[in-house]
Amino acid sequence: MAESREIPDSIARARRTLDGLVGIELLGDWEWREAAKRWTLGCQLQISEKGNGIPAETEWFILVTDQYPWGSVKVMPANKGGIAQTYQHQSYNGRTSADGSWRTGDLCLNTTVHVLRRTGLNIEPYTVDDRLVWHVQRAIQWLIAAATSRLSVSGDPFELPQYPHQESGQFAFSEGPSSFANWRSIQSHCGLVELMRHDLPRECLVVQRFLDIAGDAIYTAVWGDELNESKVNGRGLWLRLASLPILVPWQAPYTWGELRAACQAQSIDLDRTLKLLLVAYRMHRPTVLLLGFPIPRLIGGENARYQWQAIRLPQLAGSKTEVPGFRPGSTGQWVHDRTGPLNDGARVQWMVSENWDVNEISTRGRLPEGLRDQRVLLIGAGALGAPVAELLVRGGVQSVVVVDEGEIEIGNLVRHTADMDNLSGRKAHVLVHRLRKVSPHVTAHPVYATFPLLKPEDEQKAQTCEIVIDCTGEDALIPTLAEFKWESAETQIFSLSIGMEARRLFCYHAQAGMFTEAEFREAVAPWLLKQAEEYDDVELPREGVGCWHPVFPARADDIWLMAVWAVKEIERVLLRSRARSGLTVFEQERDAEGDPIGVRRRSS
Repeated sequence: MAESREIPDSIARARRTLDGLVGIELLGDWEWREAAKRWTLGCQLQISEKGNGIPAETEWFILVTDQYPWGSVKVMPANKGGIAQTYQHQSYNGRTSADGSWRTGDLCLNTTVHVLRRTGLNIEPYTVDDRLVWHVQRAIQWLIAAATSRLSVSGDPFELPQYPHQESGQFAFSEGPSSFANWRSIQSHCGLVELMRHDLPRECLVVQRFLDIAGDAIYTAVWGDELNESKVNGRGLWLRLASLPILVPWQAPYTWGELRAACQAQSIDLDRTLKLLLVAYRMHRPTVLLLGFPIPRLIGGENARYQWQAIRLPQLAGSKTEVPGFRPGSTGQWVHDRTGPLNDGARVQWMVSENWDVNEISTRGRLPEGLRDQRVLLIGAGALGAPVAELLVRGGVQSVVVVDEGEIEIGNLVRHTADMDNLSGRKAHVLVHRLRKVSPHVTAHPVYATFPLLKPEDEQKAQTCEIVIDCTGEDALIPTLAEFKWESAETQIFSLSIGMEARRLFCYHAQAGMFTEAEFREAVAPWLLKQAEEYDDVELPREGVGCWHPVFPARADDIWLMAVWAVKEIERVLLRSRARSGLTVFEQERDAEGDPIGVRRRSS
């Protein structure tokens, strides 16, 4: 219900910008809705085209915050006189606001969808005079596109409809081109799925294995160590559909009756399939139902992968449940479910469903494929090794062996990725634990030892690595790296170390068959001499009391900055000049006043 409140000047001014605008008629003034914490403005939008369920005149509410022109701007269909269906590039439109004034189908007006990319309407402005006009004009263009069936244009990225979930939990699966090819060869269309329960801020069920109706495994998801070590502690049912289950034009089913209708449109009898599955698997007390269907990357393109949408199943009859009026057995149990928790009016409890395929979750930024596919041996899990390893894994590297014989001390925490929970923990194990938490696809193995490795199983893991990264900064390791019998002469070796205060990064690279101690020392000697002269009269800081214990001075931000350049140099060498050996030095530069201005490659 609207409440009396003084309209802010910016919002009152924004309303005046709509006076005389073609295609809109205002139906009143701004009103404050306490339940929504928004100012609302009723209006009628008018278009010359009509069709596809869109009339020429429709009523809407515009919602803005007190912070206008900042904050959100929403355009919602009015409950009376507005559109009741859900279209593409629109939130689920099947519910109403708390006071019943508008429906929940907010238009996605800031999308880059092709049909809304008109001159002057591409970039959303954030001024009092322009932002509201921009949203209204986009809303009118959206209506025209919806009325003429042009919201979906061939070549645009394919988008799923919004599924109306209300804290029903989270579900994750891994599907890409390779698994899509596998599913195309599988004949089964329904069965049991085994799930792993992962403790995130909220419960997340993760696909582990699909079984057919006979109980035979037909597909196992591939995950990294973190998920592979989880136990199967949940089961569900799965059903493959021919295409996306949708209510025309683009609304996800809200009730079991609507879901039955969407399946029937594909000639799939949902009740018959559910009854069959429950006869076979009712004893497992399934908690979810997975609906799978193929989707394309681009609208109008060929299907490229499978999408799974999870439904939290209500409490169904157990295998020993007796139903009054029926003999013990599946018939009475199904009647109990069909007329009770699965009746046509019962709400479908959609879960938040996400594809955790490695290519899907890394689109925001990843290393080149030629580096992501490499197996890495990291020697030294300290202040430099830890961020280097983390950057590689966050960039998509999936296989890492970490070697270190040290333990986490309180002084390490000022520049390590560890925290107080890790004190006295073995550095290799602490880092591996963190890397496994970074990606659901990483396989990381800790080795609490020095290099070279004495245990045959550890050496075997090391020999499978194509990239060796020494982050110890220890002179004694250089002859060991040079003399070690690498099985492949193509193994790429990088020795990384940082200078005083992390002012410089020294990155030496050579193939295993070309790595020699003499060449390494000849390359770094001039730089070590230069550093000695620069810090000749500098007293190293001490840690603790008693016997003087000097420590290497360098702040975390400086070390992590050099870790970034180390990863970039590894990428450059591997992808552009793989066969070259030599030293590259990165040096922080400062201006005349001593302020940092960047990092420069000094030699290579």
